[in-house]
Amino acid sequence: TELIPVNDAENRCYYCIVEAWYYTLAKPDIEKTKSFTKQAANFAEQAFHTAIELIDIIYIPTANCMYYHYDYSGSAEWLEQAVTLCKTHPEQLTYIDKYAELLCCMTDVYAELGDKEKCRELLTELDGINEKYKDDGIHREPDSATLELIK
Repeated sequence: TELIPVNDAENRCYYCIVEAWYYTLAKPDIEKTKSFTKQAANFAEQAFHTAIELIDIIYIPTANCMYYHYDYSGSAEWLEQAVTLCKTHPEQLTYIDKYAELLCCMTDVYAELGDKEKCRELLTELDGINEKYKDDGIHREPDSATLELIK
């Protein structure tokens, strides 16, 4: 891969994410969406240096694009990869909070997949994080519509 200046890589990354959203919402085409998110991920590796940036700029938006394309398994894969990145920073509150956010997102995805057991596992883990880190200001709640789906 050719190295490009950081500002160019950053701009190209954002451009590709915008294109991915265009092919998700305006003119749905999952193959073009996947192509642009892959390109964005390649540029992001050059432009961003923290896992939290990659999670927010690549993993979550790509998972959301897949979700809107009804590719729930693809969405889950991106979220699982983001969780793996969070777990490399087990004592940093920023990553713990992001992990809790991802658990909520994953609950939405697994509810759409009809996997109530996985949803319950995720919610149990989320409850544990909320309890352990409540004094640190970390508290995430799953979407109420999702909770209705998994009753």
